[in-house]
Amino acid sequence: MQTGDDERALTAALDAVPGVHAVRVDIGEGRAIVTGDAGVADPNALRAAIGDAGYEAGEVWFAE
Repeated sequence: MQTGDDERALTAALDAVPGVHAVRVDIGEGRAIVTGDAGVADPNALRAAIGDAGYEAGEVWFAE
């Protein structure tokens, strides 16, 4: 898969998680920045979405 394809696939997977408002994926940096409703966008659901898309999730944290 090309980088752009990877980024689109992960963006779609994360965007489908309830409570997510916006997603920015950077394959080169190995990160995704997700904004959404705290307490609704569950970190385990984000990890599962990444895994279901065929990728491995590392650390998930929330900024205040």
